[in-house]
Amino acid sequence: MILYMGIVLFLILVTRILAYWGNYILPSGGVDVIPNVFKFSFVANDGAGFGIFAGEKFWLIAISVILVIVITYYVTYKGKSIHLSTLIPLALLSGGGISNVADRLQFGYVVDYLDFYCINYPVFNLADICVVVGVFWIAAKIVFAKDPQKQ
Repeated sequence: MILYMGIVLFLILVTRILAYWGNYILPSGGVDVIPNVFKFSFVANDGAGFGIFAGEKFWLIAISVILVIVITYYVTYKGKSIHLSTLIPLALLSGGGISNVADRLQFGYVVDYLDFYCINYPVFNLADICVVVGVFWIAAKIVFAKDPQKQ
């Protein structure tokens, strides 16, 4: 549980600093990091991934909070028996989810700033990366489990 909380708190700290930077310091035109490939760009996203559920702030917050509570309860319930390969993706999901909720509560939108415009992909943030990696990690564990009873 201590490792889980440590990872979650670290992710919240880093993502909150980046959200502040993206919202208040990042120049309005963005900053090219790799020309024609990647830049930091500010986008106020009031929806979920790819802008779906735009304007549904209450439901996006409610679902995120419920999922974080369920994950934290599970980690607490499993205690020391939870394997590191399960603990880390759950911490990524919680840290990313809490950070995006904090953005919605503080700013009214999620602060996105990572822009890979070479592939015409929506702008996203570190919290989004944490959530996506956590989801795919858990899905891979389930799909590739040798003994489903142990999962």
